[in-house]
Amino acid sequence: MLTRRHLLATAVAAPAILRFGTGTAHAATTLKISHQFPGGTIDKGDFRDRLCRMFAAEVSKRSNGDIAAEIYPNSSLIKTNAQFSAMRKGALDISLYPMPYAGGEVPETNIGMSLLYSYVMSYLHISQSVAESIVAMHLPRWELLFAILVMVVVLGFFLPPVSIILMTAPIILPPLRAANFDIIWFGVVMTIVMEMGLIHPPVGLNIFVIRNVAPDIPLREVIWGTLPFVLLMMLAVLLLCLVPGISTWLPDLVMGPDGSR
Repeated sequence: MLTRRHLLATAVAAPAILRFGTGTAHAATTLKISHQFPGGTIDKGDFRDRLCRMFAAEVSKRSNGDIAAEIYPNSSLIKTNAQFSAMRKGALDISLYPMPYAGGEVPETNIGMSLLYSYVMSYLHISQSVAESIVAMHLPRWELLFAILVMVVVLGFFLPPVSIILMTAPIILPPLRAANFDIIWFGVVMTIVMEMGLIHPPVGLNIFVIRNVAPDIPLREVIWGTLPFVLLMMLAVLLLCLVPGISTWLPDLVMGPDGSR
C-alpha cells in the first residue's frame, strides 16, 4: 500500500535517478583528425603527427574524457588535397593541413596567410635584418641597387608598399646616398618594383585579390594575365636605370637640382 511517505521518498529520489541515467547514457564525442604525414606515437615519429597526438591527449584530459580524438596519419582517412574540402563539408573535424593547399579552393586563405606572414615579418624584424645584411655586404654601386630591388620584389609578395618603405627606407637610403644614387629617382624605381611584387606570380597578393573579385576566372588565367604588366614594369625600371632623367626632370625643374632639394 502506497503511503504519503513512499510518495515523498519517490519524488526526492527522482532527480538523482534522472541525473544518473543521463550520465550513463552520455557517450564521448570522438573527433577525426587527419594529416598527410607519417604516423608514430606521442613520443616518437614525425613531429607533426606527435603534435596531433599531444593535442588529442590534452583535449581528452581537459574534457575529462568527454571528447576523444582519433588520429589518421599518412592520408589514411582522406587524401591530402581533399582534406580541406572534407572539413568544409563536415566529413572531417580537424586536419593538420598546409594552408597554401587550400588557396585554390578558397582564395581568401592566401590573403589571410599573407597578412599573417607580413605581421610575423614585421614583429620579428625580418625585413630590417635582410636590409641590414645587404648593406653590410658593401657591394659595388649597381650590385647594391640590384640586391635591394630583388629584396623589395620579394617583400612585395607579402607586404603592402607602405610597410616596405617604413621598415626598409631608414636602412637602405644612407648607402644609396653614399653610392650617389638620386633618392627621388630611387623612390620612383622602388615604387614600380613594389607594385610589381604585388602582381608577380606565383604569390603576388593582388593576384588572389583579383581571383576573389572574379571567381569565375581560373587562377592560372589570372596569373598569365599579369605577366605582360610584370614585363612592362621590368622594362620601365630598365629604362629608368638607363635614362634616370625621365624621373628627375620635373622635380629638378620645380625644386632645383638634387643639391638644393
